Amino acid sequence: MSQTLRILIVDDDRTNIVVLKAMLTRFNYQTIIANNGMEAVQKFESESPDMVLMDVMMPVMNGYEATRRIKKLAGEEFIPVIFLTAVTEDNALAECVRCGGDDFITKPYNHIILKSKIDAMVRIKDMNKTIVLQNKELSYHHDRLRQEQEIAEKIFSNIVRSGYRHVPGLQYYMSPIALFNGDLFLYALRPNGYLNILVGDFTGHGLSAAVGAVPVSDLFYAMTSNGFSISDIVVAINNKLFDILPRYLFFAVVVMEIDSVENNVTLWNGGMPDVLICGSDGSVKKRATSKYVPMGILPPLKFDKSTEVINMHPGDRIYVYSDGLTELANSHGVMLGQDGFERMLQQVGNAGGNHQKIVAAIKDYSEGKPQADDITFAEIDISGQRYAMNVEPVNIAVGKYLPMNWSLELKLEKALLASFDPLPFLIKSIFDMQGLQAHKEKIHIILSELISNAVEHGILGLDSKVRETPAGFSSYYEARERLLHNSNPGWLNIHVSHGNESGIGNLVIRIEDSGAGFDYINSTMDLANNDGKSGRGIPLVRAICDRLEYSNGGSMVEAVYSWDSHATITG
Repeated sequence: MSQTLRILIVDDDRTNIVVLKAMLTRFNYQTIIANNGMEAVQKFESESPDMVLMDVMMPVMNGYEATRRIKKLAGEEFIPVIFLTAVTEDNALAECVRCGGDDFITKPYNHIILKSKIDAMVRIKDMNKTIVLQNKELSYHHDRLRQEQEIAEKIFSNIVRSGYRHVPGLQYYMSPIALFNGDLFLYALRPNGYLNILVGDFTGHGLSAAVGAVPVSDLFYAMTSNGFSISDIVVAINNKLFDILPRYLFFAVVVMEIDSVENNVTLWNGGMPDVLICGSDGSVKKRATSKYVPMGILPPLKFDKSTEVINMHPGDRIYVYSDGLTELANSHGVMLGQDGFERMLQQVGNAGGNHQKIVAAIKDYSEGKPQADDITFAEIDISGQRYAMNVEPVNIAVGKYLPMNWSLELKLEKALLASFDPLPFLIKSIFDMQGLQAHKEKIHIILSELISNAVEHGILGLDSKVRETPAGFSSYYEARERLLHNSNPGWLNIHVSHGNESGIGNLVIRIEDSGAGFDYINSTMDLANNDGKSGRGIPLVRAICDRLEYSNGGSMVEAVYSWDSHATITG
């Protein structure tokens, strides 16, 4: 210590005080005198000494009690107390330590031993002071880090869950092991009512595992909102992660697109556990295994965006989950495993199970044992759902968007259609030029149905009725991929124009294909009476549009959608 040491001498014997004061003065220490324990406590409060030499047996208050009070007053600061005692009994010396004493010296005093003990206490005091300062600094940084983590977690949650709202038939459970979740669960509705779902698992845990969550969620929500297919979404996410992540950090993920009207799910599985399609009894009817490596590993030219299409039946449920679930261990260290989870689904299903019962069974299995990985589990039941009809209304006053006169045209060869989806480009272009966001769902349905019909029935010559059977359903989409990639020629022309007639905007969409045409009259039926898996598109478009006309034997179609710029539209 650089400053002069100030020592409080506590003793009721004047001779002892004189001797100690003389020794300490010779060592260049300042002294403060107290004649009993009570006076010692008072002097400690008023004088704030650096160290105390404490006699044991004194009137008014003994040294034991005085030491307890002084130590309490000192708080976190280390104030050494050296007991002055003539006794050598073990119990008496042990009491000196129990009441807070740090050392003791027996009478008569040896000045060399006294100096050595004081020096030792000074070193301990300096070290304690350093530790206290370091602890305070660590505590400050810890509190600041915790505050920053809480802010970051709040921002993180708002970003990755910005599209969350209630979707009928979708229930999920997430259980992270750290403030930041290495698992990612996203869902959002496309403008045509398709439900897009992403369930992913970054390598590692905590903040390092969550760094990719922000760009992934940004791309997922933006591209879903603009109507991109999941093939385009998985390509964009992989390319982004490949650019920004180190090679040892990658993203196992399932991306799904659920069509609740035709009861099918299109999915891409890269490195995740099997996606299960289960019957109402919990039995596994179909499993979609991982066919691709996780995202962030392969460069764009080597990445495969091919998807799998699965037909659903009434009562079927989709189960998607991260490997933290199958790796969940019970109190005996036995992992649940894939087989164990499937048995759990069947047991709960046979008991009339639902999502809440499955989650309860998962928690019961762990028996309170800490989990080793983040857990995400979701159940999707699309039976009877019509997501396109359940989109929450958005009230937008569109009077400020004046109808403008403009047009655009796309001419696409069939070879380009195998890798390019014109729908998102058209949607973005229309909304960038004209304020039609309140009509987004309807315009998306019109364009997607007419383009799909032109490509599949016109250019490729596919028959939708093939999809009525499970086997035909799979073969239809396999044929679509095969025909798009063969060398046969074909083309698609899309012309979109918009005009203004006394404040009424008219969006005109004309699509022509190179096909021989198709029987668009007999291949469709009334929308209300059609419960099949084909023939619903044209009646749906006809119900939305002000006018829908086919020509050239079905190879050309023109749709007119009108809107009032002075109205407040509920979309």
